[in-house]
Amino acid sequence: MNKKILVIFMILLSLMIISNVVAIGVSPGKIQVNYDVENGYNQNFSILAKSNSPTDSYIEVEPSRELAEYITVSDEKIFLPARGVARVNFSLNIPPHADFVGLKEAHIGIYEALPEEGDFLAIRTAVKMRLIVDFPYTGEYVQINNFNIKGVNSGENTEVNWKATSKGLENTKVNSKLMIENEYGEKIYEKSWPQKTLAPKEVYAVQETLETNQYVAGKYKAKLEVKYSDITREKETEFQIGQENINLINHSPKNFSYGTLNEIELEFENNWNGAYNNVYADIKIHNVTAKTSSFNLKPFGKAKVKQFLDTRTLENGTYPVKITAYFGENTANFEIPMEIIKPIEEKESNLTIIIVAVVLIIIIILVVLILIKKKSKKANQRIQSEKQKKTTKTTKTKK
Repeated sequence: MNKKILVIFMILLSLMIISNVVAIGVSPGKIQVNYDVENGYNQNFSILAKSNSPTDSYIEVEPSRELAEYITVSDEKIFLPARGVARVNFSLNIPPHADFVGLKEAHIGIYEALPEEGDFLAIRTAVKMRLIVDFPYTGEYVQINNFNIKGVNSGENTEVNWKATSKGLENTKVNSKLMIENEYGEKIYEKSWPQKTLAPKEVYAVQETLETNQYVAGKYKAKLEVKYSDITREKETEFQIGQENINLINHSPKNFSYGTLNEIELEFENNWNGAYNNVYADIKIHNVTAKTSSFNLKPFGKAKVKQFLDTRTLENGTYPVKITAYFGENTANFEIPMEIIKPIEEKESNLTIIIVAVVLIIIIILVVLILIKKKSKKANQRIQSEKQKKTTKTTKTKK
């Protein structure tokens, strides 16, 4: 009864706490700006705080992270109407020649203001807006922003896309090169672009067609090298030339238990740049058959499916599990080994019981011997005490 009361009390307490929580959102969630070394950065910002609460509330604004000291908030405490919005104004003022490089952040924290009195327990919700400042590097510095090659089907051309940005303060001469390897690590393609001089903050963007007529279906690894001065920047990506089939890439468990129903999980991978819907598989182990539920495979995607098999009639041993997958107008056949393992035999179990019983008997005997020894010691101590008392009385009588 006491447990039920405690559970009810905890539920009511949780509801009371949740009812006092103000759900806060912020828009936008992120702002990114570029820093000018010579002029610094001075800018006013305005963001919106949103409430999903049915009651009015107040919010508090507090900056944090490495650029927090350069943030000035107009109002530290702001009224937020029920299911409404409130404007949060602040400014970012960074002097020229600040000692920062790369991406640095300030977080504008918007917190629910705690009640000054009345409530004895409350949860304070919070949300943060990220203000990111991109500081240039001294000297020469080039960064690879992105690099990708789109997966296509066999016989189709694909596109190479990459972008690099000069983030230094000096003009930079850039040499770039693309290398492609097949799944065996063999280089099958290489291309170098003409040298290009990038001004500070200039973006170097490349978008070119890559002919894949000579490529066999499979997975490929591409590496982009961008060199300037004595520095080499690298970025890797993978792409796939598809063919119309699927693979069984994993299964679990690796063995079945004897004399019971067993569940098997199969994972398939789509090697085609196109979706397959209503895929299913037939499973056969000896004379036991089953059909999985249907599932979908996204382009170059993976999917898992589970199915129970009634293997209670099968003896222990290793069996071939034959799997036929049906996708679109095609089928794919797979075979995996599956061992059915019997539990430990009864003799071994009995031997274990006997060993445990012997150990327990030995422990009991030791405990009994210890108790007897303690009892005997107490008896001897009592006899010695009585003898000492008699000796004392005899001495007093003689006197």
